[in-house]
Amino acid sequence: MPESGVTPEVVQGNISKTTNVTEQEPTHVETPVSNTNQVHNNDNTFIEKERKVWPFVVLGLLLIIGGFFAYYYFIMTKPINVITKVFNNAYKNVEKGADGITTLDSSSLKTMNLDTTIAFTSDAEEYKEMSGIKATIKVGYDFNDSNNNIIDVDIKSKDSDLLNGAVTIADKKTYIDLKDKFSKVVYMESDESSINMDSLKIDSDKINSKKEEVLYLVNLVKNSVLDNITQEKLAKKIMLKDIDNKKVPVVEITYKIDYLEYKKLHNGVINAILADSKALEIVAYLDGSKTDEVKSKLEKEKDNLSEVDYKTIDVVLDIDAITNKLICLNIKDDESEINYKEKGAETNIQIKSVKDGTVDIIIDEKEKKVFVDANLIQEKEVMRFTLTIKVNEDTKTSAKYSVSFVMFDPKETSKEVFNLTGDMGIKLNESIKTVDVENAVNIQDLSKEEQQEFLEALNSSTALLNSFN
Repeated sequence: MPESGVTPEVVQGNISKTTNVTEQEPTHVETPVSNTNQVHNNDNTFIEKERKVWPFVVLGLLLIIGGFFAYYYFIMTKPINVITKVFNNAYKNVEKGADGITTLDSSSLKTMNLDTTIAFTSDAEEYKEMSGIKATIKVGYDFNDSNNNIIDVDIKSKDSDLLNGAVTIADKKTYIDLKDKFSKVVYMESDESSINMDSLKIDSDKINSKKEEVLYLVNLVKNSVLDNITQEKLAKKIMLKDIDNKKVPVVEITYKIDYLEYKKLHNGVINAILADSKALEIVAYLDGSKTDEVKSKLEKEKDNLSEVDYKTIDVVLDIDAITNKLICLNIKDDESEINYKEKGAETNIQIKSVKDGTVDIIIDEKEKKVFVDANLIQEKEVMRFTLTIKVNEDTKTSAKYSVSFVMFDPKETSKEVFNLTGDMGIKLNESIKTVDVENAVNIQDLSKEEQQEFLEALNSSTALLNSFN
């Protein structure tokens, strides 16, 4: 065995020499260094950087949030900006409503058929005889042929037919069909050549033109009012308000319109119209006068305000602080008040007057219905009535409406006196069924007995009808 500390060196399998390990120069061998300490150092460096960066990030976020709330409070909810938005939204609603007007192309309008049914009911003693009356009125007219027309009336009471007949006027002849009361259609010479209903003809170009002109004028007035509002007279509060039994965050804008402020707004609108030739022409058309006459009237109006008669108006607008939509509007002076409130598709308007009473209006856009409840003061008594109008169908060629009118007892305003209900239908471009003109007989060609029978039937219907007047 080799001595301790001596290592044999083998060359080609033979032992050629031995090397003393203890005397050999140490060979440098690179040993991998662990990176644990380096990772810890990097982590510490990153944490130190984070500690330095986070305050700036937090500060930046606070500045952004603070800037947003400052922008919201001082800019978005600035009273004049809120009122401007409300005015512009109101104008958009006016435009939308105007666009909804049915404007059938006049060139395609050929015929019109109107079908109306009215029923009267009452439990009151004074209207007992009239209760149960039902009237059906049909009108047909051909715009291309005025001889093609009919007015058909059927009025019934609970006990009898009051009037049942149809009339067609054509070529200076009046054709009368008394239906069950006389077996023949009779005609008489007439001064009228035909029924003229051309005024009902829809001129879409004219309607659209006037619609745009009115919108132009409304927009001009809107912008003039906004330009002349004194911002110092506006005040703002952000608060929680009870609306429909819910706490809602609102921006409340108040605007006091005293005499000087009203005069500024009033004259501002007049000056805006006077400075706009198109607006002058529109006002002249609506007024039915000439532009020079309108100028003269408007100039006089500027000085036609009396401070003595003027009552300060207080305006309060509640705007949803989140959606920026108008919730309600209140306008009042010493003697009257208007409340306007929006809730989804429903709009509520209340008009109150110390002298005249109260009118409540509900407009339901979804149901296409308008309801009016009026309590009017007349000679120290309250006259109450309700009116309901509903659109059941509305297209370019047909429409159907239902109406209900209820009158109440002045001494007991919850007690109904009578109820008048009606349905009306309009159909365009459908055929018209006229009186049987072809088989009509001239009244002069009737025998004396037939003439007597016809006149008696005609007079009895008229007499029965008159008895209910």
